[in-house]
Amino acid sequence: MGTTSTTSRGRARHTPISCAAPSRTRASRASTSQTQAKLLAWSASTRRATSRACSPGRIRPRRLLSPRRNFTYQGEIVAAVLAETKSQAADAANLIQVEYQDLPAVMDLEKALQKGSPKSHVDGPDNVCWDFTYTGPDITEAAFKEADVVVKERILQNRLAPVPMEPRGVSADYEGFDKKLTIWMSSQNPHFIRLFVSGAMGLKESQVRVIS
Repeated sequence: MGTTSTTSRGRARHTPISCAAPSRTRASRASTSQTQAKLLAWSASTRRATSRACSPGRIRPRRLLSPRRNFTYQGEIVAAVLAETKSQAADAANLIQVEYQDLPAVMDLEKALQKGSPKSHVDGPDNVCWDFTYTGPDITEAAFKEADVVVKERILQNRLAPVPMEPRGVSADYEGFDKKLTIWMSSQNPHFIRLFVSGAMGLKESQVRVIS
């Protein structure tokens, strides 16, 4: 995509820690006077990020585009700025000062299932996303009894994608007259991006085009 004189550059300020609450967010006046950047009222946004239930009974926590009460993962957006150039946006984002309040966290999966464990989402009843049974317990027990050998093992699966291939860079163009949004980004799932963006922006899927 070619850039024009009307193209704005954005830069987001991300939280460096995962389990914390934003107690205070302040932007220096230099971010608007010296760099001519515009601080987005990100924390005031009440629009929800789209979430889809992939199985019956799945818990769907209420997620805003920017959390007000607590962060659920490192790198979540605290605030964002728009500026005329990339360097201006970066300078303005660095001037945003955030004070964090540490919250209790749990790193062990089994401990996270215990009653009273710190919750990853404050709106959820607990840390269980969903409880799904493939077959009845009677069938399962019978299969184990009839098996010649039963192997019991505990396996810890670490994260497989700590460094994703896709960069964070995104370019978008919105046509106000036609109410059409075009997004250029590196993603393996352009259809999901269209689904989630349309829901978060209050648009129809037919109004959003994703070029990957």
